[in-house]
Amino acid sequence: MSAQSFSTEGVVAGGFRIMRAGLKGEGLVKIYGKPAIEKSGSLTAQAASWGAEIPTLATCAVVGLTGVALLAAPGCATAPALSAVGFTAEGIQAGMPTITDEPTR
Repeated sequence: MSAQSFSTEGVVAGGFRIMRAGLKGEGLVKIYGKPAIEKSGSLTAQAASWGAEIPTLATCAVVGLTGVALLAAPGCATAPALSAVGFTAEGIQAGMPTITDEPTR
């Protein structure tokens, strides 16, 4: 692996290229963002009317999508429950009172 030397001018030029790319991205959001938001609003209305017409199938779809989401990211469901009983990503929370702790006087 070869070592690469960086010059101040090269780093600044790279920063300007990144900044220009970000500004171009803002233009794309302005062009395509409004139609996407309008379309998502109509899709939401269609989904709501479909759910009202066929509530059983809508319930199955919601339960199925929730199950897929929990399979994809199980920490979203288990982390709050474990945190509530005193566990963190690093282990048991320090200073958590337990059942056997004597009350302080």
